[in-house]
Amino acid sequence: MPLNACEPLPDIAGFIHADELPDGPIAHAYAWWRGLGGGVVPPPSAALDVAAVPDSFLPHLAVTTAYRADGRVRVVFCGSLSALAAGGDPTGQYFDEFYPPDMLEAALGFQAAIVRDARPVFGLDQIGTDEGVMYNVPRLGLPFRGTDGGLDRLAVVMHYQPTPENFRVRLRVLQDRARLLRRELRLVAF
Repeated sequence: MPLNACEPLPDIAGFIHADELPDGPIAHAYAWWRGLGGGVVPPPSAALDVAAVPDSFLPHLAVTTAYRADGRVRVVFCGSLSALAAGGDPTGQYFDEFYPPDMLEAALGFQAAIVRDARPVFGLDQIGTDEGVMYNVPRLGLPFRGTDGGLDRLAVVMHYQPTPENFRVRLRVLQDRARLLRRELRLVAF
């Protein structure tokens, strides 16, 4: 499924101010991103050094390619808590090699929202099955610019918050029965 960042994204619900981002990994990641690149927005991908990412959000972080000409997105790094919630570590794989179809569409849609405006996007997702919500997932997508001026890396911080139902069912995001049940996306206002 090709990523087409030029298509309209009707699910952008407006803006959220940085001071309204949830405290914890999401807010810490945004503050870190704003401090990179000497004020250049988006910062250069050369400033994205996984070894220097603060521990406050490193386990929640995934780094991907922004997109390729053929529409594929590859995972460059996946933090331990993101891999645990997913049910495996997809580092080095393309999205279409590990995501079930419904979740692939949701993942590519989030990527497209970031790429379209080349600015941070905050999302609040609910992931589950027909049996109900299993995870509430605040997420923040942060763009990085390559040497050619286009986006070449995205950092996505996902704070998976299992619901009581998930402790009974033990759903992992990369299972075929996982579905995006609800999503609200907002551009982050500087």
